[in-house]
Amino acid sequence: MKVYYSRVSTEEQNEERQLQNIKGFDYNSNMKVLKVTQNRAIRWKSYYWVYLTAALKGKYVDIEDLGNKIWKVFYRDVFWGYFNESELRNKKNH
Repeated sequence: MKVYYSRVSTEEQNEERQLQNIKGFDYNSNMKVLKVTQNRAIRWKSYYWVYLTAALKGKYVDIEDLGNKIWKVFYRDVFWGYFNESELRNKKNH
């Protein structure tokens, strides 16, 4: 039985080390912090999923209520976008 190993480039190893060295980030206490799941979305209430991006898989994001069911999404101090809570569809309405 042959076993094949993939070689990881030095550049990829350096990038991985840099990501491991990133320190934790504290979000404001007035914002809601949610974890991005493996399917690249955050769970919203009981029935909704808000898709974000594969880049945030496993990371924590915070959302800020702007009123009128509009929410602003941040990863650390980077603004990612908005979502409107009233436009989300659940499984029953899909």
